Amino acid sequence: MILRRYIKAHHVNRAALIAAGTAAALLFFVIGAGIRLLIGPVSLGPFGGALADALARALPGITVKYDQAAIEWARDEGRVNLVILGTRVFDADGRIIAQAPKADIDLAAEPFLKGKVVVKRIALVGVQLTLVRTKEGGLRLGVEKDKQEHDILSRISDALSATNSNTSSLESFAVHNARLALFDEATGLFVVAPQANFRLAAAGANLNAKLDAAVEISGHPAHVTAEFTFPPKKGRVEGAVTVTGFDIAALAANSGTFAAAKSAALKLDLSASFAFENKQLISADFGAGASGSFVVAGVKNNRVRVHSLRAIGRYDAASGRLLLEDATINSDKIKARLQGWLDLVKGKTATIDAIRADLQMDRLSLALPGVFAQPLELQLVNLRGTWLPGQNELVIDHLGVNGAPLSMMASGSVTLAQNRSPAVRIKGTLAPIGVRDLLRYWPLMAAPGARDWLTENMFAGTVGPATIAADIPVGALDNGVLPAGALDVKFALAGGEVNYIKGLTHLTQIQGTVRVTDNSFIADISSARIGPLAVTSGKFSIPDMYAAGEAGDVAAHVQGTMPDILSLIDLPPLGYPTRFGVSPADTKGTAVVDMNFRVPMLKNLNVDDVKIGIKAVVSGFAIALGPHTHLTDGAVNFVIDNNKLHAIGTTGIGGSPSRLALDWTEDFKTTGAVTTRIVVKGSLDEQACAALDLHTQDYLRGPIGLSGTLTGHRGALKQANLMLDLTPTTVSFDLIGVNKPAGFPTTARLNVAFGAHSVPSTETLHVSGPGTNVSAILNYDSNGNLTQLQAPTVRIGPQDDFSLNVTRGSSGVDVTIHGRSLDGSRLAKHGTSGNNEKFEGPFHLNAKLTRLVLRDGVVISPFALDVSGIADRPASLSLSGALSKTAIVTASITAMDTSRHLTFATNDMALLSRGLFGFNSLRGGKFDLDATLPGKVTDTGPKADNIPDFDGKMTLKDFRVIDQPFLARLFSAGSLGGLINLMQGQGIAVDTLDVPFSSRNGVISILDAHATGPAIGVSGDGYIDRPKNDIALKGTLVPMYTINSVLGNIPLLGDVFTSKQGEGIFGMTYGVSGNADEPSVSVNPLSALAPGILRRIFEGRIPNAAQAPSNAPKPVPPATIPEPKPKSN
Repeated sequence: MILRRYIKAHHVNRAALIAAGTAAALLFFVIGAGIRLLIGPVSLGPFGGALADALARALPGITVKYDQAAIEWARDEGRVNLVILGTRVFDADGRIIAQAPKADIDLAAEPFLKGKVVVKRIALVGVQLTLVRTKEGGLRLGVEKDKQEHDILSRISDALSATNSNTSSLESFAVHNARLALFDEATGLFVVAPQANFRLAAAGANLNAKLDAAVEISGHPAHVTAEFTFPPKKGRVEGAVTVTGFDIAALAANSGTFAAAKSAALKLDLSASFAFENKQLISADFGAGASGSFVVAGVKNNRVRVHSLRAIGRYDAASGRLLLEDATINSDKIKARLQGWLDLVKGKTATIDAIRADLQMDRLSLALPGVFAQPLELQLVNLRGTWLPGQNELVIDHLGVNGAPLSMMASGSVTLAQNRSPAVRIKGTLAPIGVRDLLRYWPLMAAPGARDWLTENMFAGTVGPATIAADIPVGALDNGVLPAGALDVKFALAGGEVNYIKGLTHLTQIQGTVRVTDNSFIADISSARIGPLAVTSGKFSIPDMYAAGEAGDVAAHVQGTMPDILSLIDLPPLGYPTRFGVSPADTKGTAVVDMNFRVPMLKNLNVDDVKIGIKAVVSGFAIALGPHTHLTDGAVNFVIDNNKLHAIGTTGIGGSPSRLALDWTEDFKTTGAVTTRIVVKGSLDEQACAALDLHTQDYLRGPIGLSGTLTGHRGALKQANLMLDLTPTTVSFDLIGVNKPAGFPTTARLNVAFGAHSVPSTETLHVSGPGTNVSAILNYDSNGNLTQLQAPTVRIGPQDDFSLNVTRGSSGVDVTIHGRSLDGSRLAKHGTSGNNEKFEGPFHLNAKLTRLVLRDGVVISPFALDVSGIADRPASLSLSGALSKTAIVTASITAMDTSRHLTFATNDMALLSRGLFGFNSLRGGKFDLDATLPGKVTDTGPKADNIPDFDGKMTLKDFRVIDQPFLARLFSAGSLGGLINLMQGQGIAVDTLDVPFSSRNGVISILDAHATGPAIGVSGDGYIDRPKNDIALKGTLVPMYTINSVLGNIPLLGDVFTSKQGEGIFGMTYGVSGNADEPSVSVNPLSALAPGILRRIFEGRIPNAAQAPSNAPKPVPPATIPEPKPKSN
């Protein structure tokens, strides 16, 4: 019993010891194994062969080789893993496609306990793996395509799909901490993931794939997460992907396929969920956001800086529609909101053949320097069209733009080209819009020549409705010059204002149509105004806006006044009237003008570069050509170009009805001395001569025929060669005895040399006709005043043969007349005293003639005259001549202290009066005149009222009066028939005639004039008003004067009975009044009954100079009555 118990106890202790030793050994093993695991992987040795077979069963067609199998402690997972070290993966051809330092292996537990190795999960750690996306859309490992077998991922997928079958035991395949590389065969894109985790695992009947990777594209990092669910065999694949920090521009640096993205420096964040079936996307929902910048070609500082870019949408493959629910961009140059849809139209090969779009963009704001001149705001942009990828073409079915005031619609197409500007084919319409507003929306690169011209030269107006047609080929926008037919814009224009030539008055109130093409600009104007001028039609065109130095053509039909038209073309840069010396203000007339200008499109325009063509029909034309030449009431046609002005027509002079035919040519280009040539033909009447300031009114009467040529330089006259037909003209120079009646054939040749401002400087005159030969040279000062006249030969008829010299200087006028004979028959003819016989300022006249021929054959021979003075105030005079061998005539003026003394005497007054006045009723007579001219010749101030111009006494003795009509009327009125018979017989003898006189203002006062003779005595008082040709005399006729005056010789008694000297006891009062040529005569016979002082009763009031018409008080103008002031409210 005890032994048994001992033995039993011994066996228990032994078992305990064995158990304890085993436990201790295991503990040490575990501790040692743990310490070993902490140090590094522990090789499994012989276990490796079974593991290799298990891997081959898990991945059919793929060979996995390794250096050793081991277990290791995973600190991050906190567990012991089975790993294979030095892992290499080979394809069916033995090519290595991936390698990893190690791989984690998970084995199935139950088979492992039974001694079988079944691989459930494989995870490559630290692998370097290359993924290739094939052109067919597959994904495989490696860079060499397996021509015979499916790609490696498909095998792994198939292995996972067969987890529950006998084909493969694999449940998941993963890659941890891997460096992956993805190459896309279709695009050439190469993406590197330096840190990637990938897991492909069975999820029931499906496969689940997850990716979490940090990726780099050409050195630009991004982060990608994705999850996919794959059905068994072929079915619906669903997934979701998130991308953050993706640099779109990196695509261009990585692959030429994405070269267009080179300028898009945008960081993109994208999230999307989607579903595929048979490798085709069938639905997707996405949201994207980006910031950064991108480049818009043509924009100054062309990078657009994007603050935010957002887009939300979804895609449905069944309908092929991509719906863009909301998209916005907020950048420094573009702001907009976009909504709409895109329909993807696929062809038979499942590729996208077309993308149809219906997009609406609102709140569009563009600030694109270099594309638009200033920022734009558009309320709505609507686009319907189709994108054709195969042709890189966008077909626009409808493009509507509304951006008050802009409203337009268009359709057409845009075709993109590699590295070249696109082709653009557009047709559209534009609603009416202000031209300055339109320029805001006009792209700077579209027809820049037309746009620049409009910007600089069109200031107002409404354009539209407009039609737009563009057909711009590929690359044309790169050249800056559009080809022919590329652009055609037509629009109406209302209220326009255009500067057609810089410096000229703008064309305003334009109504018409405009056409802008690729290189031309054409405006047809139906009406407009140029300042006060009316344009009834016109056209402005620029045929080729791109050609260097191209010119714009301006044509206009204009109506207006001549001053307005000349003022227009006188503005810079033209200045044509000024160039030929015409002031527009000095012109008149109404003109209808066709103007044509060809203006180079140059900023610095020279007047010679502007080609002009002007045709004008002018009526009522008037112009001042210099200070003395005035054309009036002309009907003239003008043709003006750059080379010359040509005017032809008829015109009057100074408003005269006489007409001149005018042919005027102004040469602008010649370098010669003559640029102005005026051919004239016609006649000049007295009004025309006065208007020309010829001063001929005193010696010419009637028309003057005129023909000849005037020449000059730049509108200033230099020479004139004229022929004058004086046949119909009456020529009368009384001072020198010239008197040519009208009808006497006479011609004159006049050559004129002009100085500055078309003022005559020298005239050469030659007058010819039957018995007529006159040669003269006239010189003028710079103001046109005559300074010298030299006529060495003056032969007119039988009586005039002398030379004449007139010199005018600062000391006055000096006239010299010398010669054989001078006709003086008109010297004292009534009414011939005119302005030509008066001088202005100091003068000196010296005449020495062999004979001075007076009327009725009376001759003074020889004749000498020397007279000087100032204006109408003679200072000295010396006259001498012989009327016959016994009759002489003398006169003199000598200066006294305060006056001048005038004497005139002749011993045959009858002969002198017959020669001077044609008075044949006088016989004999010794005449003496003694007069005083008060004051000195230099006195110029006004005289006192009681100081006459001259006074004195005229005495005529021992003469007879025969057949005097005036006296016959006087005697007849007094019934003095005996005296009439006596006068008609031997004549009435007069012993003495004394006439005291004084004169002021042309009115001669006569006081106590009396004449005595054997048969009659006469007394008289009154005046003779020379300026008014009026006479008023009263006095007494005393018949039988010798007997009748006896009592008058008795002292005191004679004064009572005769009253005054020259009267008798009996006499008749008379009166003479009225016109001096045909005065009224009255005689009162009753006065003969009243002797002496009683006769004064019948005389009435004696007239005096104060009663003369010339001395009548001037009427006082009526006082102006001021208008009443308006009443204040």
